[in-house]
Amino acid sequence: MERTKQTGLNELVEQRIKQKLSAGMLNVEKATTRLQAEGKISKDFIFEVGTERKGTSTNIDFFPDGQRVGATFHFPKNNPDPEMRGPKQFNINMHGIRQVAAKLSIPSTYITTLLMGEEWQKTLGYQILNAHNGWTNRDKVLIRSVGTEVRAFLSDQYRRLDSEMIFATHIDEIYKNGGQLSDGYMDDTRVMVESLLPKPIEIHTELNGIVLVAFGTKMITSDYGDGALELKSFVMQGVCLNGMVRESIRRIVHLGGKLPGDISFSEETYKLDSLTTASAIRDLTKKLYSSETVKNRMLEIKTASSTPAEPENVLRNLFLTGKLLKGESEDIGRLLMRNSARDGIQGEASIWKIMQGITRYANNVDVAERRRMELQEIAGDMVKKLGFEN
Repeated sequence: MERTKQTGLNELVEQRIKQKLSAGMLNVEKATTRLQAEGKISKDFIFEVGTERKGTSTNIDFFPDGQRVGATFHFPKNNPDPEMRGPKQFNINMHGIRQVAAKLSIPSTYITTLLMGEEWQKTLGYQILNAHNGWTNRDKVLIRSVGTEVRAFLSDQYRRLDSEMIFATHIDEIYKNGGQLSDGYMDDTRVMVESLLPKPIEIHTELNGIVLVAFGTKMITSDYGDGALELKSFVMQGVCLNGMVRESIRRIVHLGGKLPGDISFSEETYKLDSLTTASAIRDLTKKLYSSETVKNRMLEIKTASSTPAEPENVLRNLFLTGKLLKGESEDIGRLLMRNSARDGIQGEASIWKIMQGITRYANNVDVAERRRMELQEIAGDMVKKLGFEN
């Protein structure tokens, strides 16, 4: 009778995973479509912020443009790129503002608070931006724009990579190894693709009963200096679709040699770096889908479940170290107290149970996608306390 019940649960979990894969495919399509569309209208160019002569005219004038931050970029009239000659107007998103603020020695939180505040605050914010730009030493930067929106002010040593090609390579290798796409996400500065093996694996744990999990990958990157290119192992509990992310198996920092003033001369380097990175991602994706990696993840789960832990102490430590907010810690504590199998939380207090409490909270509909990914990583990092590496 017990085996029949478990068989029924397995079938239910497989159906839930199938539904997630169906919905996830749509999310991946949206993310990759946006990535491709923005790639067609994106542009990189070398520019200079600050000034050579204190208090004199600068290359950029910041001004309010409705609810957005406007800026006039003054390009040389003899610029090698004919599309970038004379004054050109752009909008700058808040991520870009934080970056240029750092270049101009302005506290980024302070300036963004002003620019998003009341009218007097906005006026002060623009005065500060323009004043600092007129008195700060000139600094060469790589600017990345999409259409008329500047998304990033980056180091002129930023290593450019073709994210569209790299993600296409990763997705191709997922399918070759029996995986399927389970989720995707893209905002103004980051893009993510998640995948899973569609058939869950049954794991008998010491303190938390039988758990059904699916294994896969998560890859995330930013073309705008909002994080490195990272490929990670992903684990999802099938009953409630709670997911956790292990540490990066590969973390590629965008740092290379100085870019020339005319970056068209660095196109060959851009292509070679992208091809090399895509090749590495292909090999590592295959490794994450190997039976060896799956066995390691299973061992981690069994060990985490056999390791007793006091939830109150663990959650307090995560709050004190800044990983969890106070409200998050309290809500996770309530989930653990409820001890509901529907939440994927059952059995005695263990590291695994706390991990599941965190990932279950991350699945709440009012948790922003960016924060959900951060919480999944916080849960996955707890495995390190057990002595496991990648």
